[in-house]
Amino acid sequence: MDKGTQKERSKLDKKDSSGLEELVASMEETIQKEEREIYTERTLEEAYNPKNVGELKNPDGAARVTGPCGDTLQIHLKVEGDTIVDSTFITDGCGASTACGSVITELAKGKTVEEALTIKDKDVLSILGGLPEDNIHCALLAANTLRAALEDYKSKIDWKRRKEVNESMKLCIPTLGNGGLDDVVSEHFGRAPTFIVVNITNNEVHVVANTGEHFGGVGNTPDLVAAAGAEVMLCSGLGPRAINMFEQLGIEVYVGARGTVQDAIRAFQAGELIEASDANACKEHRH
Repeated sequence: MDKGTQKERSKLDKKDSSGLEELVASMEETIQKEEREIYTERTLEEAYNPKNVGELKNPDGAARVTGPCGDTLQIHLKVEGDTIVDSTFITDGCGASTACGSVITELAKGKTVEEALTIKDKDVLSILGGLPEDNIHCALLAANTLRAALEDYKSKIDWKRRKEVNESMKLCIPTLGNGGLDDVVSEHFGRAPTFIVVNITNNEVHVVANTGEHFGGVGNTPDLVAAAGAEVMLCSGLGPRAINMFEQLGIEVYVGARGTVQDAIRAFQAGELIEASDANACKEHRH
């Protein structure tokens, strides 16, 4: 190819390139014009320049939720004290989902966990200036994902606090004898011959004989348990009257214990026992 031909070819390439760029620019302008007719300027700004995109390392709260349209949104939270100091999101969804993720993570930052729980989809819509009917569900997806991340954080905190408490409290279990940790849990609280009081800190075991009125003695059995220093009662079942008496004494009661004393303690620490209430009280036996 001679120099003249090369020069002409170069001109044609530049002309073609220039034409392609003009076509792309024209298409983008048309798309943006159509988007402005559908979405507010704030929505487009959040969609094209979203804030807080990404993932946190070891987030304190995290959730991934898929909406009815198939879009998935993930939110990570960093909490210090009780305040959300950072919040990020990622999504595989449309521009509206991106805009909603950007807005709701901004709303969450700086708020306490309880304050953040009050954030609704309407708050996101208000900031964006509304969304087309087909995209309103994106705001709900953002709100639901934030709530799920907050609940994840709260469950972790509750577990941590419960673990700390479990490691320092005194538990009481009604038993059939005086075999300590290997003794069998009695199915009848008031008629149990003995109560095993276990100090979780050092596994110290104290056996208390049942001298209450239901076992042929005098006085109320809950008072006997309280006098032994117990903070939590683990038993198979309990009647409503006894539950009320324990509440007045400031002693928590969990039902569903079975097997040995050690089995009951393990079940309690694993969160497998149920806190006693009128709904699960034993009506057949007025323990």
